Amino acid sequence: MSLSLIWALVAGPFAVPTGHGIEPSDDVWVYSFASDQTTDRYLRAWGNDSGSVSEVAEGSLTFSYSCLRFDLPDGLDPEKLTAARLVLTHVGDPGFDEETSRQNPIEARALSATFKESDWDVSMAPKVHPLIGAQAVFGTGWSRPSQDETPFKVVVDLMQGPGDFKAALAVGMRSNRSLALALTTKMNPQGAGESNIYKFFSRHNEAGLRPVLELVAD
Repeated sequence: MSLSLIWALVAGPFAVPTGHGIEPSDDVWVYSFASDQTTDRYLRAWGNDSGSVSEVAEGSLTFSYSCLRFDLPDGLDPEKLTAARLVLTHVGDPGFDEETSRQNPIEARALSATFKESDWDVSMAPKVHPLIGAQAVFGTGWSRPSQDETPFKVVVDLMQGPGDFKAALAVGMRSNRSLALALTTKMNPQGAGESNIYKFFSRHNEAGLRPVLELVAD
């Protein structure tokens, strides 16, 4: 028996899962009236009377979403994925409470196309928009908001489904080794003093506040 095979048999049961914490390479807040959608320090999302995604996602006064793009590590095997989370940091003292967040969670949804922050323009929204339907949702997250200026975390379990995150990851690895996600929600600011919106820190902030994609594989 070869030495390498003996080592594999001995070390195999004690193999440590591989973890990756990936910050976005690109992120944009999609809203037709935003002054700067690419270097904004915040990612926002809110819905309208139709829900979290309109038939034509162009961004409007009653609908907004954000997009994130992650460069995936070389050699990642989606079939060996055991856990996947999107960790977002929300600004403190939001205009919604815990029950509103629970009833209207943030959604991590598949995007219709990938994008680059460097050439983004709001006119691209009809092409780069969240896919409609439950199967496009990889997972949802909600949290108990802080009652002061302290930021708080909102964690989305991307393996929750009903969307197949492993399949989306496999497509990203085969094509351009990247993954694009949309942040959407049915939380509607209308009638609530326009306070019912999610407002997360974007990648244009210091470490600890930026979005992080956490992947764990055997």
